[in-house]
Order: sequence, then C-alpha cells, then structure tokens
Amino acid sequence: MKKGLSIVLGMFACLVLSACSVRIGEMGERMDEGTSQMIRVYDADEEKVFETKDEDIIDKFGEYVGTAGEEVEGAKIFKEVPADAEVAYHFVVTTRAGHEVDMYVYENVNDIVLKNIPLLGTIRLPLSEQELDWLRHPEKWEN
Repeated sequence: MKKGLSIVLGMFACLVLSACSVRIGEMGERMDEGTSQMIRVYDADEEKVFETKDEDIIDKFGEYVGTAGEEVEGAKIFKEVPADAEVAYHFVVTTRAGHEVDMYVYENVNDIVLKNIPLLGTIRLPLSEQELDWLRHPEKWEN
C-alpha cells in the first residue's frame, strides 16, 4: 500500500510542478502551453500576501510538497481536517498546463490539505516541522 501511495504522490508532484507541454500538429512539434508556474499565497482572511514565479522558490515548494506523506498508509490521506483547524495560509499553485491546485497550511495541524487534484480530489498529508515552518512563513521566501 505504501508503494502505491508513493506512486500516486509522485505523479501528483509531477503534475503540479513539472513543465507540462503538449504535442501538436502532424509533425508532433513540441510547444509550451504558455502559462507560467506560479504560487499565490493568501492569509487566513483570503488577502493575497505573496506571489512568485521564482524558479528556486517553486522548486523548493515542489520538493517539500512532493515528499509529503511518503510514510502515510492507505485511507489516512483522505481523512478530514479537524473542525478546530485554523488556516494559516492558502496557496494557489498554477502549473504550466494552467491547472490550479489549492493547498492549505494550518496553524494548529501539522498536515497540509491539497484540493482540486485531478483524479484524487482532496488529500491530507503530514509534513515535517522544517517544511511546515517554511510554509508558515512565506514572507521570508525572497531575500
């Protein structure tokens, strides 16, 4: 079961933060869809506090989120967040393919929640303290 979950999470990471492209025409020419990867960050009141297209930040974000939940088994990823969970930040990640995935980081829950994931819907994944600390302080991302 762990291996299956790891494969699903790996596919998600590739979908969310990879350089998606399409093949068009009879010659199979390769062409980017033209949308830039971007992360927008909103506070608990849904006020935008940060927006970036910086590749280094997007890579670090992808590394942290892509490795989340590697140790989670089975249906635990579909568990609901506790009713008393307090949203710290809402992230909207735009892929090069133009897909948007919503991610929530909480003040009092050491998990992230990802919504709008193709084929999966909503999942909940644990993060390490280091990863959570980084995600809970987007104001420190750019020097």
